[in-house]
Amino acid sequence: MNPAMLLIAELRLLDVELVVDGENLRYQGPKGAVTPEHIQRLKSLKSEIRDRLIAEEDALSWRVDVMLASDPPTFWVLQLPPKPGQCWSCQEPQPLNQDGKCTLCCLASVRVSRIVDGIDPQVDEETQAERDMYISQQALMEIAS
Repeated sequence: MNPAMLLIAELRLLDVELVVDGENLRYQGPKGAVTPEHIQRLKSLKSEIRDRLIAEEDALSWRVDVMLASDPPTFWVLQLPPKPGQCWSCQEPQPLNQDGKCTLCCLASVRVSRIVDGIDPQVDEETQAERDMYISQQALMEIAS
C-alpha cells in the first residue's frame, strides 16, 4: 500500500476524519489520536493525500446519490446477488481475499446513515446540504401522499 493510502487508513482506524479544505487538509477526531508523527507524515504527503481524498469524494458521491434515491433509502447501490471477487453493493472488483462491501460503499453507507438519521451534529456544508435535500424530498413525498 502506498504511504498516503496507509496514513489515511491509519487515521480512519483512529476515528480521525480528513477533509480537503481548498489547498489545505483539515482533520478532526478524538483528542490525542493524531500524534506529531502523523502530522509530519500529513505534511510530507499533503498533495497526494489531498488528491486521493478528492478522487474518493467523487467515487463516494455517486454511491450516496444512488443510496438516497431509493425509496426508502438503502445502504446498497445495486440489489443484486454478490459475485465472488466483487463488492456486494456496487459490483466493482475487490482486492484479493476481500469479501463483502468495498471501502467506498461502506463509507457511503455511513454517510447515508448520518443523513437519514440526522445523528451527526458536526457536519460539513456538503453533508448538511445532502441532509437538507433528503429531508425536503421526504417532506414533498409526505405532502404528495
